[in-house]
Amino acid sequence: MRNAWARPGLQLTLCGLAGLLFTTELIVSELLTNAIHYGRPLVELRLIGHDVLVGEVTESNSTQPCMRRARTTDEGGRGLFLVAQLGARWGCRHSQNGKTIWSKQLVSWSVPASRGGSCWDQRTNLTTARTGSTPQSPSSGTGPIG
Repeated sequence: MRNAWARPGLQLTLCGLAGLLFTTELIVSELLTNAIHYGRPLVELRLIGHDVLVGEVTESNSTQPCMRRARTTDEGGRGLFLVAQLGARWGCRHSQNGKTIWSKQLVSWSVPASRGGSCWDQRTNLTTARTGSTPQSPSSGTGPIG
């Protein structure tokens, strides 16, 4: 996950949102883990900074995610619960080719007013194999928008 996180983490810092790094990384890692575990090889991570910070993970599995309450002895089942607790809202939208799971966080912008509270739209495609290897990120972001 570290390779997938490098560029978006830098973008958050450049936009004055370093205070959201830990929470955003945790939310995104939970969404990515689910996509890699349950989906098929191509996964896309997208972070959008505007009035809110939106993290989206798009993958090819069309099954609706289900938040559950894990028992203390369960090894898994806490991911979407964490996403729901840390973000302001979360949800799922379906498409012809799969689904996008998203999470929104409220932000207080400290970027220059000339940017109008809009920071970027960052996409990273992650190609993963079902071998347990770390996803590789070609960093295909569109960069800052202003």
